[in-house]
Amino acid sequence: MRKAIILKKDNYSRMGTIATIKFLDGKPAGTADTFMFEGSCYKILGVVVPSSSEILWNNSLEGIYDCRILEVEKPD
Repeated sequence: MRKAIILKKDNYSRMGTIATIKFLDGKPAGTADTFMFEGSCYKILGVVVPSSSEILWNNSLEGIYDCRILEVEKPD
């Protein structure tokens, strides 16, 4: 279970929830990763890749990624 901070979260009727997430472990975001934030558990359904490689590089250096997420039950 990774530790992360949700910087921004938007809900879309067709795409679900897209969030800008800062991962605290320095590793890149990956599909099926799970993380905790403010007592809730989330699963990454997909990672949104920016159109600019410069933005991708800068965000990855800071551990920030845009992801499609789903709130899931906390593991025991």
